[in-house]
Amino acid sequence: MRLITSLRLAAIISLAGMPVAATPIIGVTGTGGASVIYEGAVTFPDFADFVGDATIVSKDHISTELILDVAYDAADYDLPNAFRWGERITNSSGVAWTDYHIDITGGTFLFQASPTSAVPEFAAIGSLAGGPPITIELVDGTVADIAGAKEMTNVDGSRVLLSASATSVWFFFANPVLPTESFDIWIPVGGLNSSSSGTFQLTQSFSSVPEPSTGVLTLLGALLFGGVAKRWRRRSGQKTN
Repeated sequence: MRLITSLRLAAIISLAGMPVAATPIIGVTGTGGASVIYEGAVTFPDFADFVGDATIVSKDHISTELILDVAYDAADYDLPNAFRWGERITNSSGVAWTDYHIDITGGTFLFQASPTSAVPEFAAIGSLAGGPPITIELVDGTVADIAGAKEMTNVDGSRVLLSASATSVWFFFANPVLPTESFDIWIPVGGLNSSSSGTFQLTQSFSSVPEPSTGVLTLLGALLFGGVAKRWRRRSGQKTN
């Protein structure tokens, strides 16, 4: 079923019962359950408690592809012509995920040494009360340049790959994300209109853990049953071929 959500909020909303700052929020329209849950100042403990504005979206990802259309005004920017953009994503697809892929049109993903918070990565978004602390995994990992693409490898085995065009990013999990589990990512968005309103689109998809086919399961069952039967006959003194 196609669920359309369009929001431009100036109300107080909450996550896990915690109050959220009542600030004007950019418009989001999506083909899945998606909403802006916070727009305002956040703290980055890994960067000497740096404080800056950010936009955080919550998404309930059900089908293979989820598309977010974002409408903004220049006055909404968290950085010059850019947003510090975080997402909390819940796996509601019923299958385990091995990686998560996002394409952007109408903008690019930022990768900037300064400010250091403008890098696509796995993140940990804290309580939204009073400005959430956001931890970015990059400080614990390494960065490699591969023909213009950027690959971030974290100490837990997770990886993030940003295309050379800065329009695609892949998040590879250290362990599969199981159904009903959530994870946080950080994907700063730039390359936007400098002095007017505009839109950008995020197309998001996942890869799932392959499930054994019925034929494979039947074969495995037959082999297991045959092995058990052979051991039973041996114990019973019956001849086996």
